[in-house]
Amino acid sequence: MYSFLRASLVVAAVALLPTAAFADTILVGDNVRVLGSDGTLGGGAFQLDDLATGAGIDFLTFCLQRTEHIDYASTFVVGGITGYADDAGGPDFLSDETRWIYKSYRSGALTAYSSDEIQAAIWTLENEWTSNVGNSAALIAVAHNAVTSGANGNGVRVLNLFYANGAKAQDQLTFTAVPEPASLALLGLGLFAAARRRKA
Repeated sequence: MYSFLRASLVVAAVALLPTAAFADTILVGDNVRVLGSDGTLGGGAFQLDDLATGAGIDFLTFCLQRTEHIDYASTFVVGGITGYADDAGGPDFLSDETRWIYKSYRSGALTAYSSDEIQAAIWTLENEWTSNVGNSAALIAVAHNAVTSGANGNGVRVLNLFYANGAKAQDQLTFTAVPEPASLALLGLGLFAAARRRKA
């Protein structure tokens, strides 16, 4: 029984490690700055600095809207962390493919694609862009196949950013670790086994 418990906990811990390793600690109400971009399209990968951490560049992110803008001189307020871009016409929910792309990017699985290709793919999936940039169309196809096969972008959220005067700014992607259901089940099974063993 002990070996089963140990194996269950190890599997659950390993399953949680990849997402926990790059999860962001940003919160609603935090002030953020964008320090620059690795891309050339006017989008990401943006270098985002959460001023609450004092760490400089906290993570890289991509934007969702081409009609709202970010500038490097302003400080922005995180008005919400949601599942949608806060557009003028109302909430614009993330596509599953966008969520998968960003989660894969943050885990280091998309090193074959440039920042411009990833940004163009996200804009296309979010109906903000219609042009192929390099391998962006191929990335969209990969994302679609992954989602169709059951992969997910669990944990990917949207930072709804605002200027200090309350005007909407360009929303950005973030990642908050969310344990996968299978990992939670394994962890629960391990804890249940431990409780039974302790009673015996």
